[in-house]
Amino acid sequence: MQSPMKNLLLSLLLAFSAAEAASGEEPSGEYVELHACEVYTGGCTASAQATLGGRSVLRVWNFQSGKQENVELAGLTVVALEIAEENLAMPGIKAAESVAYLPDNATPEQRDGLLSWLASQGVTTRESRILPVAYHREGARIFVNAGPDLRLSTRALEACDAGGCGEQLWYEPRGTTGGFTVLVNDHSQVIEPLLKLTWKDHSAKSVFFGRFGLKMHRGFHLAGIL
Repeated sequence: MQSPMKNLLLSLLLAFSAAEAASGEEPSGEYVELHACEVYTGGCTASAQATLGGRSVLRVWNFQSGKQENVELAGLTVVALEIAEENLAMPGIKAAESVAYLPDNATPEQRDGLLSWLASQGVTTRESRILPVAYHREGARIFVNAGPDLRLSTRALEACDAGGCGEQLWYEPRGTTGGFTVLVNDHSQVIEPLLKLTWKDHSAKSVFFGRFGLKMHRGFHLAGIL
């Protein structure tokens, strides 16, 4: 017969193991956030764009491991497009409308899990589309596609991207990440009839890249990929 102390120790070990297993199921992966304003720039540009720009944001989660509501999400990518009447790069600004792009290779249960994940990240989707969604990264080169009308490609910041207006970081990601960096929007196109939005841009320092679901110190790193 086991002693009460042994029973207590066994219960604590089982509880620790259960908590450890649960934490291992937390979704984790790579996160990309494209803004309609530059997030790393000089003060003159930031001031000009602060009130007139930034009213659209594209958010991308590429899941490398983990579950949401006990549904496996590893290998999937979900994209959310949000718009507002104010600059969505500013802290505390809420989106007025949004659309989710769900991968066509996901099961119905996985799509429900992805919508649940978006809700947990503060994205309330008005509509959702089921489309081929692709994510690929080679260093600072990231390629995102969702159907024929949504494309994004990035590259690293280079010396020629610097202006002459005292460039610095003006915003932080809307999404929760560990460390993050800024990439250049090499080219992007978003055409969304549901939101009456046509948004095209290029060569702007308007992309955040980071990782989510990892216990990393949050902070900004200008150079390199995390």
